[in-house]
Amino acid sequence: MDYTKKRHPMGFYHAYPIPSQEELDLFYREEYFQACKSASYSHDYSEEEMQFIVTQPVVADYVWNQAGKNSVGKLIDIGCGEGFFARYFYDHGWEIECCDLSSFAIERHNPEILSFFTENNIFKELDGKITDNNKYDFINLSNVLEHVREPVTLLERVKKIMGRDSMLRIKVPNDFSAFQQILLDSSRISSEYWFNPPGHLNFFTLTSLKEVLKSCGFRIVKTLADFPIELFLLNKYSNYVVDKSKGAEAHNARVVMERYLMDHGTDRYVDFMSISAEVGLGRTIIVFVDVL
Repeated sequence: MDYTKKRHPMGFYHAYPIPSQEELDLFYREEYFQACKSASYSHDYSEEEMQFIVTQPVVADYVWNQAGKNSVGKLIDIGCGEGFFARYFYDHGWEIECCDLSSFAIERHNPEILSFFTENNIFKELDGKITDNNKYDFINLSNVLEHVREPVTLLERVKKIMGRDSMLRIKVPNDFSAFQQILLDSSRISSEYWFNPPGHLNFFTLTSLKEVLKSCGFRIVKTLADFPIELFLLNKYSNYVVDKSKGAEAHNARVVMERYLMDHGTDRYVDFMSISAEVGLGRTIIVFVDVL
């Protein structure tokens, strides 16, 4: 299928035509995890990479506590993937639930929490939670909004399982950013390489994501980025888009740098990544919100 990009009224880009839900479900169940088509998933991780992965829940726990929340609560990880985020909170005394379209990744990496996992379309899963009037203290949507047909509808449903003191964490790729435009304008890349439907259907910057969240009735608590790996694209000798063989080394450098920052304290890591987000750097954007 040939896709083009369109700008949504709220400012983000989305792919058109939008594939059917059946087509997406088939893609994720049979291809996404099993074939390792996403750079976010792997069959095995080194000890250093595991430290890198655990940075995300550690930082989320820090932001939760800095916001003055209870020490533990009830968490749901929607689109949980391999389950590392939910596993961290489970190990720290939280009550957890998690769901995804496929159990493949979580079975491989975190089978210990399979009893808390549901294999389901996330919209159907949320509808059931809403019908049962279930509420959660902490909701995680990590690399989900870019994949779904209706991201705004998803956020509106997530809001219905949040209470007055709940917090929602959202992580999305930082795409169609000003920095990416510099790379295009300077011919360091020749195409919008991040535009890859049906793998991703929606494309956000911090500005457009904030606009969506504001329209849905959320209040921003904290904005963060991750390490700006696209800096390597400025140098022809490390440009992993032009030469894909350089991608592994770029990733390894990111792992080392994030570990270096965390070694200086979670508070300093958060400060560094908060500034990075505000100036549009970072391959991904992480936003923490509560309900207005």
